[in-house]
Amino acid sequence: MRRLLLFLLLTLALTACGGAPTPPAADVQQLITDGQAAYDRGDMPTAIQYLEQARQSDAQNPILLATLGRAYLRNNQTDLAITTLQEAAARDPQNVDVLFDLGTLYYQEGRVEEAIQTFERAGAAAPNDADILYNLGSAYAQTGNFDKGIELYNRALEINPRLALAYFGLGTLYIQKGETAAAREALNQFITLSDDPDLRTRAQQMLADLQ
Repeated sequence: MRRLLLFLLLTLALTACGGAPTPPAADVQQLITDGQAAYDRGDMPTAIQYLEQARQSDAQNPILLATLGRAYLRNNQTDLAITTLQEAAARDPQNVDVLFDLGTLYYQEGRVEEAIQTFERAGAAAPNDADILYNLGSAYAQTGNFDKGIELYNRALEINPRLALAYFGLGTLYIQKGETAAAREALNQFITLSDDPDLRTRAQQMLADLQ
C-alpha cells in the first residue's frame, strides 16, 4: 500500500510541476500498447505508469481513459478510478461499458442516485442489455423503490432468462413486500440456475424462513 501511495504522490507531483516532456505521437501509441499489455497480464501499477505517461499528450482519448480508470479500480484506487471513468464518459457519452463500470462504482460507494443516473444513461444507449437493467433495478431497490426494482429485474429476465441474480433480487424484494408465493418461486428459480454455493445456501435459508 505504501508503494502505491508513493507512486500516486509521484504522479501528482509530476503533473503539478508540468511533468516530463510530452512524448511524440509514435511513443504515445507504444505507451498505450504497453499499458494495455500490462493491464491484460494483471500488472496494474505498470499499466497505470504507462497510461499516465500516454495521457500527458493524449488526454482526450476515451479508450485510454477507460483502461486507465479500470486499472485504478483493480489497483484499489477507487477515487482515481471514478474521476478517470468520469472523464472517459464525458469524452464518449455513448460508451456503455464505461457507463456500466462507473455506475457500478457509484453503487459500491453508496452514491446510489448517481448510480441510477449513470445506469439510466447506459440503458438509453443499450436498452436490451440485461446486465444494465439488473444493476439499475438493484440501485432502485436500494432507494426503497421495490416496485421499480421488480419491474427492471423482470425486464432483465425477459432478455436473459438465465440471469440468476435477477431471480435472487426478485425473491428478496418480494419478501420485503410480503409476497411469499412469488418470493418462493423466484428463489427456487435462482437455486436451479445459480452456480454460487454461498448464495444458493443463503437462498435456501431464505426459503426455510418463509415456511
